[in-house]
Amino acid sequence: MELARKGSTRGLLTTRGRSATVAKVDVNDNIKQEFQEVIPTTFQGEAATCNIARRLQIEPIEQYIVMKERFRLWLELVLSRKVPRNDLIPLLKEGIILCELMNHLVPNSISKIHRSKHPAILMQNITSFTETCSRNFKIPVSQLFVPADLQNQRGLREIITSLFLFANMVSGQGLAVAVPELDLLSSQHLSVEAFQQATTELGANLTKSNDLTISQSDIDSLVQDRIREQHQKEQEEAVDEQDEEEEELLRREEEESLRREAEEKLQREEERLRREEEERLRKEEEERLKKEEEERLRKQEEERLRREEEERLRREEEERLRREEEERLRREEEERLRREE
Repeated sequence: MELARKGSTRGLLTTRGRSATVAKVDVNDNIKQEFQEVIPTTFQGEAATCNIARRLQIEPIEQYIVMKERFRLWLELVLSRKVPRNDLIPLLKEGIILCELMNHLVPNSISKIHRSKHPAILMQNITSFTETCSRNFKIPVSQLFVPADLQNQRGLREIITSLFLFANMVSGQGLAVAVPELDLLSSQHLSVEAFQQATTELGANLTKSNDLTISQSDIDSLVQDRIREQHQKEQEEAVDEQDEEEEELLRREEEESLRREAEEKLQREEERLRREEEERLRKEEEERLKKEEEERLRKQEEERLRREEEERLRREEEERLRREEEERLRREEEERLRREE
């Protein structure tokens, strides 16, 4: 697994894969690009306590100090032992503390730790550490550092960055405690002596400028500028938060408006369907009544026709009977007359 590029205050963790030798850092170009977004426009003019050119010299050194200090504090927590601030680089050069760290993270991963004072033998400790990193954590060697560079104190900034990234990686995997944070809005981690030691350790790889004399006033000015920047950032965040609240309010009002429109539309649709259903039922009822009326009239007509037919038959019967009676009377009369004759 490759070392993750973890974000930290002011881009402390930015690093690149390295070849077999450590590349020199061109501060005049690299630092300008790296910190172009770090320094707010508000403090690039006369309002800034520390002028920009001076600040571009101080901040890269401070970043190195912060990374080294956070890695040192992390080592103390992991190994449960004191690691003196001024002794960190010498201890790293011996490689013993790196092997102890690796055995703590992966027990028995380094079987032999050399404790000789001879540099060539001690470099085997550093080599064991880098090889174990590559083997157990799948970290390409190109993303760590060359053991000879650490022992000869070449490219310490890149080496500390690699170790710092490694600490964050194993912490993220739950193999160790988290890397401690430092308050960059105070000067507790800074001192003239710390800057002098860092300047000595970084040497020519840090800057092409010869003016590296840093006073306490430079440090205080840097911290004051940073506090101002933090204050401005908090104000901007407050404005952004207010804007977000207003946007959220507008969004909710829009959602409420859309909800009401949807409810009204739904009510209108329900009302339309209700009316259509009522109209359908009304028509069905009218159709039913119409059929009933037609059936009633049909039956009435049938009844009328039946009665008429009965009346016709009755009259025919009466007429037949009347004729029969007349015929009978006629015959009787004829019979009587015949007898009289």
